[in-house]
Order: sequence, then structure tokens, then C-alpha cells
Amino acid sequence: MSKSNFSIAINDDIAHKLCNFREGKEYDFKEIEAILQYYKPSPIFTYSFLERFYGRDLISSLLSTYAHLDFNSIEDLSKHTLYKIILTQDNDKFPYVNIKKSKIYPSFCSTFLKNEDRTNARQHIRGLLKQADTLYIYDRYLNEKNVSRELFNFFEECLPKTKAIKVLIHCSHFDKFQKTNQEAISKLKQKNSNISFGEDNSYQNFEKSHDRYLIIDQKIRIILTSGIEYLMDDTKDFTYIVQEIN
Repeated sequence: MSKSNFSIAINDDIAHKLCNFREGKEYDFKEIEAILQYYKPSPIFTYSFLERFYGRDLISSLLSTYAHLDFNSIEDLSKHTLYKIILTQDNDKFPYVNIKKSKIYPSFCSTFLKNEDRTNARQHIRGLLKQADTLYIYDRYLNEKNVSRELFNFFEECLPKTKAIKVLIHCSHFDKFQKTNQEAISKLKQKNSNISFGEDNSYQNFEKSHDRYLIIDQKIRIILTSGIEYLMDDTKDFTYIVQEIN
């Protein structure tokens, strides 16, 4: 472990479960799954778990290197970590993150800078869509010319071609989407007869949201921090976040 590279703090209850798992002792599989969703290498613990986790040979070095830290206070220790959080299972008030019900999610995500190739992102989303029955789209700029053009490029590249999929457009955008994209919809269906379109009013809380959303089978939520067009076009930066919908 290099100096000042602790990742997260772990409270004693979670530390006990994690050490049992690491040492091959009895543990609850579901609890370990929940912990490992958030786990990062080089965590920090209170004094009672330092030696158990890092071993006797390393403990003296840690205590001398980080002599300024209060190893009896998990909140103090969290201030010296990269992510500034404490894993727990009974508190979700910052800096605590409850492994069972936190609003701070473990997610798969990636950021692409301007002019950076997005092939991996498209391949990932195409993989998520491969067996999908429905794809819901919310993008308040959906019907702008450049967005619409790249949206249909996305449909052509990423939607499955061997099974039926219904593309659901947010209800406030659907009528205009149909009217302004009649020709593009017709051309797309000629290439892929498995695609159909409909409107959906299930996600009214998205109304006027800045972020864009793709919902796959009401199981997977993909948050796009800029327009869907920048998944296809590398002239601006682009980040996407994939989360399971619980």
C-alpha cells in the first residue's frame, strides 16, 4: 500500500464479516455480496481490525506511517481515504454508506473525453439490449435534428436484429418524434422488421430532467449525462452509468 492511498473506511461490524470471509470462516453469502459491491482495495479499519486484515508484519509500518491518524475513530479515518465514505449496514447518513439500501450506488460506468472513441460503450449497450423486449428512452432534446440523426444510427447499430423489441418514447416526446421521423422510422423498419415504436408515461418524474435515460426491460437503467447523440458522435465528452433497478 502506498502512502495516503486508503480507499474507503469500513466500520467494525462490516470489518468482522469481511475478515471472516477472507479467513474462510463462517459467513453469510448475501451479506458478503452486498459488501463486495462497494469494496475497494486498500480499505482502512479501526485499530481492532488492522492487524487481522493486514497481518502482523504490516501493522507496525502502518501505525508509524499514519501515526497522525486516530485509529479508534472510524469517522476520523474516513477523512483520510480517497472516497471519504464508511461502509456500514445500519446508517446511511454521510459519510456512512449502508451496503443494503444506500442512495450511493455501485455502478458500471465510463467517461469518454472529446475525440475519444466510444466503441466499447456502444458494444456494452448493445450487449445489454441483445435479449431485451423493451427499450424506454427519455431525452428532452430527442427531436432536434442532430439528436434524431444519431438516435437512428444508434437504433441501427445497437438494437437486436434477430428478436422483437419495442422502443418506448416518453409520452411528452412521442407525437413529435413520430411526425418528424416518419422517413427515418420507415427506413429503419425496412432494415430491421423486429423494431416497433410506442409511447410510455411510466416515468413522469423524468419530465424536464437534464440527464437522459435508457430503461431496458424495467430492469436496467442507463443514465447518459449528455445527449444520446454523443454515444455515436465524439465531438463532445460523454459519460454513461449502468445501474440495476431494484
